[in-house]
Amino acid sequence: MIYTDLIQRDRTRLLAELQERIPYGTRYAFMEFPNYGNVGDTAIWLGALELLKEATGQFPSYLATNREYHRKALEDALPEGPIVLQGGGNFGDIHGWAQQFRERVIAENTGRRIIQMPQSIKYLDLSAAGRTAKILSRHPDFHMLVRDNNSLEFAKQHLGVSAKLAPDCAFGLGPLTRRTRIQHDVVSLLRHDEEMVQHDLSEHRRLNGPDPVDWITDPEGFEARSFRYGKVKSLFEGKFNWPARKLAIYRHQASSRLERGLRILSTGKYVLTDRLHAHILTTLLGIPHVCLDNNYGKIHSYIDAFTHDFDGVFKASTMKEAVDIVQSLSSDTPYEVVEGSKS
Repeated sequence: MIYTDLIQRDRTRLLAELQERIPYGTRYAFMEFPNYGNVGDTAIWLGALELLKEATGQFPSYLATNREYHRKALEDALPEGPIVLQGGGNFGDIHGWAQQFRERVIAENTGRRIIQMPQSIKYLDLSAAGRTAKILSRHPDFHMLVRDNNSLEFAKQHLGVSAKLAPDCAFGLGPLTRRTRIQHDVVSLLRHDEEMVQHDLSEHRRLNGPDPVDWITDPEGFEARSFRYGKVKSLFEGKFNWPARKLAIYRHQASSRLERGLRILSTGKYVLTDRLHAHILTTLLGIPHVCLDNNYGKIHSYIDAFTHDFDGVFKASTMKEAVDIVQSLSSDTPYEVVEGSKS
């Protein structure tokens, strides 16, 4: 399938899920803004913002990071109306701070509809899932979207929730264009965090290209500089009330982070990655790429659910296989597909 057709299909599907749950003209809150360097979470937030604006006709009436949220501030800004929770891959007990925030919002707002944007679910401890299930059971109007079939089944079996399968919110960005000229045959973006797999980097050196990079850290001083610039920019745009200025600042910070990630991906004729949003953004850019997986199958599960029919995506189970695929693409030699390598 041509990548632009896939993008339109998945974007339309996700928009329909939102329109079903948030009628046009509805005022709503959107939490939480990812005020940290991870490009993937930024792409999710920006894509969701575009989709929510299209679905409701307006931007959020209340925005907050996980540290800024206060129930009284929410009540003052939005006495009634639904809460939309940021999607991503942190529903569970691996990223405890994100789950604690999410559960606090759900527990404190049982009188509002809550829509959980598409998430991947992973619990290492099923007793923690049981605690989440109790919180969800006390909420009468909780709607959960998930982005892979494993999460769909887990939500039903362990959380007591009838979830709905939906694409990742980054598809709200639509098709993207390369941000810079191609500088390398392949660029590798590999994770260095609690979800990483120890790859055989001696195999990676066969590519004779740049060392792998990651994108979870802002440049030094970025947050303060971007905040100041966003404040000034919002004034020049005629935004004088704080909610409008806050949205403008958040959008500027998020757009700057996204551009950093797109520039990294755009330097490669091909991309090799084990990050889900490197896969998704590379798909939005229409760049052929090879995907390894994280330590619990998040990337390949998403590909199996949604993007497997994009002609430019290949799955690999080992670094050797990934490098072999990249080299076959580089030499225009057809890669002999083994089970599981081409989605």
